[in-house]
Amino acid sequence: VDKYLTSGYLKHLRDDLLSEKSLRKRGIFNHQAVSELIARGSNDGFLVGKQVFALLILELWFRIFVDKDHSYI
Repeated sequence: VDKYLTSGYLKHLRDDLLSEKSLRKRGIFNHQAVSELIARGSNDGFLVGKQVFALLILELWFRIFVDKDHSYI
């Protein structure tokens, strides 16, 4: 998971969906905490990548099903 979150399309998607602007707009998660989690990356073990991926998927779900933004489909 970490490998894909730090390169290519998933990195671009992560940077877009979990950006400060995006997190502030959604108002659910603290941007600083998410940024620190992303910065820890694979240095902190397997769970960090899974947590970042879960946040990414949750924001993607919100955009598609709540915001009705189908540009991600």
